[in-house]
Amino acid sequence: MRDAALHAIAALVLRRPRTVVIVAALLALAGALYARANLRLNADTNDLIAPDRPYMKQFTRFMDEFGDTEHLFAVVDAQGDPDTARRAVAALDARLRALPDLPGVFAAITPQEQRRIATRAMTDAELADFARAADAYPALVGGAGAAAIIEDASRRLGALVSRAAAMDPRERDRLGAAAVFALTAVAGAALPDSASARAVAPLSEDALAPRFITSDTGRMHFITIVPNKNYATLGVIDGPLALIRQAIDATRAEFPGVPIGLTGKPVLQADEMSTTNTDMMRASAIAIVGCAGVIIFVLGGFWRPMLAVLSLAIASAWTYGAATLLVGQLNLLSIVFMLVLIGVGMDYGVHVISRFRELRASRGLHDAIHAAVVHAGRGNLTGAATSAGVFLMALFTSFQGLRELGVIAGVGLLLCMGAMTLVLPALLVLVDPLLPTAALPPGYEETPRRRAIDRFLQRRAGWVLAAAALASAGLFLAPGAMRFEKNLLKLQAEGLESVAWERRVQQDSAANTWFGVAVADRPEDVPALIERARREPIIGAVRSALDIVRPDTPERTALRASLPDPPRPPSRHSPLTTLESPGVERVASQVALLAAGAAAAGEQAHADRLAALHADLGALAARLTSEPDKARALAESNLAEFGASLDQMLRGDRLSLRDALPDAVREQFVAPSGRLAVLMHPREDVWDYDKMGEFVAAMRRVDPEVTGVPITHYESIGEMGAAFVRMSLLALALIVTVLLLDFRSIRDAAVCLLPLAVGMAWTIEALALLGVSFNLANFFAAPILLGLSVDSGVHILHRFKEGAGSRTHLGATRRAVVVTSLTTMIGFGALVIAHHKGLRSLGIAMGVGTGACLIAAIIVLPAAVALLERNGRARPGRAD
Repeated sequence: MRDAALHAIAALVLRRPRTVVIVAALLALAGALYARANLRLNADTNDLIAPDRPYMKQFTRFMDEFGDTEHLFAVVDAQGDPDTARRAVAALDARLRALPDLPGVFAAITPQEQRRIATRAMTDAELADFARAADAYPALVGGAGAAAIIEDASRRLGALVSRAAAMDPRERDRLGAAAVFALTAVAGAALPDSASARAVAPLSEDALAPRFITSDTGRMHFITIVPNKNYATLGVIDGPLALIRQAIDATRAEFPGVPIGLTGKPVLQADEMSTTNTDMMRASAIAIVGCAGVIIFVLGGFWRPMLAVLSLAIASAWTYGAATLLVGQLNLLSIVFMLVLIGVGMDYGVHVISRFRELRASRGLHDAIHAAVVHAGRGNLTGAATSAGVFLMALFTSFQGLRELGVIAGVGLLLCMGAMTLVLPALLVLVDPLLPTAALPPGYEETPRRRAIDRFLQRRAGWVLAAAALASAGLFLAPGAMRFEKNLLKLQAEGLESVAWERRVQQDSAANTWFGVAVADRPEDVPALIERARREPIIGAVRSALDIVRPDTPERTALRASLPDPPRPPSRHSPLTTLESPGVERVASQVALLAAGAAAAGEQAHADRLAALHADLGALAARLTSEPDKARALAESNLAEFGASLDQMLRGDRLSLRDALPDAVREQFVAPSGRLAVLMHPREDVWDYDKMGEFVAAMRRVDPEVTGVPITHYESIGEMGAAFVRMSLLALALIVTVLLLDFRSIRDAAVCLLPLAVGMAWTIEALALLGVSFNLANFFAAPILLGLSVDSGVHILHRFKEGAGSRTHLGATRRAVVVTSLTTMIGFGALVIAHHKGLRSLGIAMGVGTGACLIAAIIVLPAAVALLERNGRARPGRAD
């Protein structure tokens, strides 16, 4: 059936070559245009994870409720000089706020924001004192003026003296507190060096300094930066990132002795993407030149290999169209599918051209084309089925990014095989007659040296297999152990500033940029979560809105409810419009009476405060006599400041908790729904995967529904590792099935698997010896090596089964296997020059693995076939 299909394809190609090429080109154009219009790039790393995973559902709900929490962090290291560090932070903050595409820049909690949360941040005692004096606030906030405030206080004191015995204790307390606070404010406003001034100092404009955001040690100062992100490009934050780094450079120049850096997950990802793009461009240039040189030199000629390249371009356009139709997007994993098509898909064309060149030397054009399609097609069909099947097995894993890569790469390889089986022969039919006849390059025909090698493999097959077994044993026993490196920070290029600052932050405060989140439905649920988190040794800092405000209690709620609603109109109790000495003296005498009464009642502390206020009022009366204009102007100016501060406090008190919180923490701590987040930071370096696991387990003991980047990071890496194991096992099962269907013989299928088994064993052992670990960057080598080793074995075994000439003379097939292996080694091996350690390890793994599989295919496999023949277990015969 397979051969019948190949004969039919060959007949079609020979009968309608122009039609085949035109239709293929039109489909390629349609695929390219369809992809251009509809295929989107999705650079969001969160979308690499299947949305139906439980931990991802939790994280998505959290993101929908609280927003994006993956921010950038500008870091200023104080190094023992906090004052200079704070000036540097302020300068950088100003520069960053002037930049576009930065919706949020948060370096500190401003004095205005501190006043906005003042009533929520006060202790219970402070809030009670503040509430008792609430009746004095409307006049101060409303700008009634010093004279009106003095007269209002005098009225209150008069009522207190005349009716104290008949008053409710709480009414008496509020009346006196309001009068005393109002008088203290006036005296403090007019007398900056007085005890009254010290008492109301928190209300002055410059009383509060910005509270900078620092690490637990206080050494690292952080500026949280929220950039606009464009996930439709690989450079998600490239635009704002460049401007941010310019601002940092300018601040470094202004403060040359202050270390300033930038880190955070988006920065690390952006730097990694920039490094890998540069590495890939350099490696691609080397690979293109190297691979083209090998193909042209080994296959002979220029134009025929270029026809294979043209066929690959057509297949690539088909693949883009298929990717758009089947998936609709390219993610950060599936975007590398072109590497697969170039590295593996081109191999099918090499086999066709190699067989065509060999057959063309002794046959006419049509006969050579027909035979090349059939003979090369047998191996190509099986090779494509196994290589594509390896990638398609990703569909049976739970990792979304890998599944999308599997679909696109698997379908793409099948399309490449189709293009090399249908389009390339049609192009050869049309173009080959126009090309000069060239002599076959060396290697297509038997030579004395090759015959000697073939005879050695036949006669010493047992020795060859024994040597292979010894090599395997020797590598197995050599020092070194294969491991899977899950610390992504260790895969980054050396010298990246963002990596250096990430490690610097870790050393100071155990990974401030990492945190998990437990969500509380009500404010009263937060303290219990914090308490459970602090019992876990691996959990370090625990942050929440309660770092800034105090938990609400019924008593605190009642006290805050007793505060007046701002704004209030100015008080108009008195006809006085100017602050005069007699009015101050009159109220001072009232205060003296209260002080005496407090002393007589044994309330000495209260009596002392009233005595101090009486003294300040006396000083104010004297100042109004000696310097009336100056005293009045100072009093009115400072009272206006006090009123503005009180207004901010009262307005903040009436806001919801979320609206009252400072901008720097609002989005992190309270969602628009009112639910509250408790942020848990690790105490240790959780870039280490095992420590990350301990941290995640501890957080889940605090709250089983915990979420955050550490959970998605930990779970996705674990799922990716499990996906590769599952994918590999399924791929092996598929490979065995395809080989059994192809050769219809358990023995032949086992022989064909020999290069796979030997090559992969040598690869793993050699990488362990070299100290190269498997990681999330070089995992890509596994499916390519599986496909390559099986593909080589299939082509060689099919050539054996053709039964022409020496059983171990492989002619063009061996040459094609060598070419495909060399191009793969060069194409991926060029990555050894990469700065990114993950890409470099991919280059090493592919170079070592391809070389191992090549040796196994052209030496171990022929030796095994020869040994089986000599022992009478195989029968020479032709393929079907």
